[in-house]
Amino acid sequence: MDKEKFRQQLDTATKQVIEWTRQICINELVDNYRYILIPSVRTYDKHLSSKEHQVLTIWNKNANILLNADEVVELLVHDDKVPLWINITVFEAREKITAIELLCSRRLRNDEELYHKQEVPPFHILGPPIPPEISFSKSENDKIVKYDLNWKSKINPSLWKKKGCFLVKC
Repeated sequence: MDKEKFRQQLDTATKQVIEWTRQICINELVDNYRYILIPSVRTYDKHLSSKEHQVLTIWNKNANILLNADEVVELLVHDDKVPLWINITVFEAREKITAIELLCSRRLRNDEELYHKQEVPPFHILGPPIPPEISFSKSENDKIVKYDLNWKSKINPSLWKKKGCFLVKC
């Protein structure tokens, strides 16, 4: 997948995850998106190629950094190969940004080898983390119960620290 196509897929996946999150969260999501890149595992394994080891080193150097879409493309596309899968979810809503998490496979593949072909390859659109006290049964009015996307920072603030404009688990 070339960088232009990947950027289109990133934009489409971002739009879809934002639309879904707006349906289930009470927070206002501003259209200023920033991404946090998280490898599925930060360690090196024998099954990874030398190129995948090099890329993982770069990803690890960018831990906990808010990235714009162009920076994401540069970090994730290598010789027309992209992560085998990417779970995309809205992580946090702030006044000036919406932070989107990209949980990525460390394995790089061509288009025909990607998972989630029925969606927006390689992206898998997920809802945000659910507060423990919420059950997803419908209310009396058949409406979905909405919740605060930033609930993590309110239940046990000592477990979370602010890094830039978003929260990271300590």
